[in-house]
Amino acid sequence: MPTKSVIENVTNLTLDLGLVRIAEAVSDLRRCKLQIRFEYALFVQEELLPKQCEGKWVIEHAPMALVAKFQAEVRKVAEENRLTPNIRLLCSTFPQARRAVSSGYAAILPTNAFMPSDLAGIRQFTLPFQIPEFASTEANLALVWNKRSEKIRPGFRKVIDAFKQELCGSSQNAASPAQESKTPLQ
Repeated sequence: MPTKSVIENVTNLTLDLGLVRIAEAVSDLRRCKLQIRFEYALFVQEELLPKQCEGKWVIEHAPMALVAKFQAEVRKVAEENRLTPNIRLLCSTFPQARRAVSSGYAAILPTNAFMPSDLAGIRQFTLPFQIPEFASTEANLALVWNKRSEKIRPGFRKVIDAFKQELCGSSQNAASPAQESKTPLQ
């Protein structure tokens, strides 16, 4: 859901936790800064594929949905690899591109765009070439929650710690208490 909705729902306790870009978390909420590195893959519905194919075939033949800000770089790198991407739909966000996959498009998305249970009928390919813009994508995100949740829900800190560990991939990458803010974000 949009960041504004996440913040609104966490503020009114409709949601327990939210994940937003740290720059957009401007509310009277507690937060923990997370740095998450994203990996990318190519996703497409299996029914659009021939029996034997690889990522290069998908790039050239399947209709692709692509986040608009990456269009120039994807075209450039594909052409350097002697491929002509079949880009048919430009999206504003990754969630839009993800929805396009269910409408019959292939898309380059973060590998965590789909839950394992959502992958039925969808095939994931390793990108057939390196895209520099994607290779270095790291997001500064904030896990946000309402301070009232800690008061009214026993064990809420354990939930927060579990989410930090899961989102960052390991306890070493999880945000330390020093990175946590008990004051509103500025």
